[in-house]
Amino acid sequence: MDWEGLEPITLRTDGFKFHSNGLSVENPDKEDGFLMADVDDPTFKEDGNPYTLAAQNRAQIEVLARKGYKNGELKRIQIVEFRRRIDDGAA
Repeated sequence: MDWEGLEPITLRTDGFKFHSNGLSVENPDKEDGFLMADVDDPTFKEDGNPYTLAAQNRAQIEVLARKGYKNGELKRIQIVEFRRRIDDGAA
C-alpha cells in the first residue's frame, strides 16, 4: 500500500459501522463506488459524534485523512480528525 500524507479531504458519507470504526464514504477518486474509511479519531466512539450524525444525512464532511493506493487505485482512507460538516443541501 502506498500512503499519501495527511491532508484535508472532503468526503460524502453514506453510513457507518460503529463496532469496526468504519465510515462508508463515496469514493473521492471515482464518480461511482464506495469505500469503508477507517476512523482513528477518538471522538468516533462518543455518542452523537459528528461522523455518525453526518452519515445519517449522507452529508459531506471535511476531515484530516490520508489515502492509501494499491496499483494506482484508491483502496483505503484513514481518517484522523474531523474538521467540519459541509452543509450543501443534500438529503
